[in-house]
Order: sequence, then structure tokens, then C-alpha cells
Amino acid sequence: MEILIVPYVRDSIEVDLSEKVVIVLDIFRATSFIVTALALGARRVIPVSTIPEARRLAGKGRILAGERSAEKIEGFDLSNSPSALRYFPLEKKELILTTTNGTKAIAKAKSAEYQLIGSFLNLSACARSAVQLERPIVILCSGTQGAFSLEDGVAAGAFIDTCLQMKPTFQMDDLGMMARESYQSWRRQGWNELKNSRGGRRIIELGLEDDLDYSLQIDRFPITPIVTKEGIVLMETH
Repeated sequence: MEILIVPYVRDSIEVDLSEKVVIVLDIFRATSFIVTALALGARRVIPVSTIPEARRLAGKGRILAGERSAEKIEGFDLSNSPSALRYFPLEKKELILTTTNGTKAIAKAKSAEYQLIGSFLNLSACARSAVQLERPIVILCSGTQGAFSLEDGVAAGAFIDTCLQMKPTFQMDDLGMMARESYQSWRRQGWNELKNSRGGRRIIELGLEDDLDYSLQIDRFPITPIVTKEGIVLMETH
């Protein structure tokens, strides 16, 4: 079976996602936010592509969260800062989330047989869940406004490396080989320079560097979020 990378999302995804497991990555910060929210007790996260759609779904005790260009949307309860969630009551709450890149990537991958939410925070758990589903795997990097993001590419290499440790028979293409080697190199020399990506610099400009440090933690949470018709929930493990 194959394990492939889509390096960024534009208007459409050219790879056929049917009968495949897709792992969506938006390391700075959407998928790290989703993983953290569910780990801290949220009932579900409902991803939407637009601000009007998010406002329409608000109410009934739901939490509105989202950003545009890394800044919190006016009138929303939260941005998509994963490090800020520790101070917010989330137990059994539903969150409506719209972001510049991540939630749009989730929407564009709806044809996948299974769609999982990945981050460094749940690297091993998510990779294990993907391997156990015994399907070809596509790692979908959200990117930044239609372009490649360094942090997503390195994270994709981390997922390939972890999946191959669990199932060495996966076949990579050249991009996958390069991403894996890049991850191994970054892990040896340290993560700090990843903050100099375009998305990372923007977050630092806004005084939110804590989000970057938080999102670069490996295996903080042993959970796998999965996208369902009702929203993103915790995948049941057996």
C-alpha cells in the first residue's frame, strides 16, 4: 500500500481520496487546536469554511472559534489558539471552528473513506489509527493560503516515519522520502527554526509564540480525532 503527501491545498485536490485514509495537518494552528479541544473534554468540533456559516450555527451553548490571517474573528469566543484552550471551560461543549486554511482543507477532503486530524500533539496515536484501518494513506497538508508550509511538510514526514515504523511495507514516492528525511533532520537539530516559516512568523508578529512552542510538542495526547457527519469527534479505539 502507498502513503502519499498532498503538499498544500488549493481549489481542488487532484489525488483520488476514495477508499483512502486522509490525515489532515495544519500544525500552526487548526489541527493542533482541534486535537487539544477534544483532549480537554469538548464533545465535538464542527468545522466550517466561512464566517457566515459559523455564525449561523452559533447558539445553544456552542463556542464560536476561528481566525482569519491568524487573528481572532470579531465577535467570536476564541481564535484557534491551542495554548489558550487550557483556560477555557470545554467539558462536553460543541465548538464551531472556521480558519483560513485548516477547515477548508477538511472540507475538500470529504470524499475520503476516513478522515483523521493529525498534529505533533497526537502523532503516534493518529498514525497508529491510520495504519490499523488498513487503507492507503494520504497526508493532506493544509499549507498557507494556497502555498506550501514548512511546518506541515515536516509534520507529514513525521507521520510517514511513524507509520513506516509500524508497517514497513508502505511505499513512498519521492516527496514522501524527502519529507521523511527532512523530519529526521529537524528532529536532530531541534524544532526552533520551524518557527521561521511564513505562518510561524505571522503568529510571532501577533505575540502568540506560545502557540508555536505548544504545537511542536510530540505525543502530548494519545487520541485520534475523526471527521464524521456530525462533526469531529474522538475515534473509538479497540
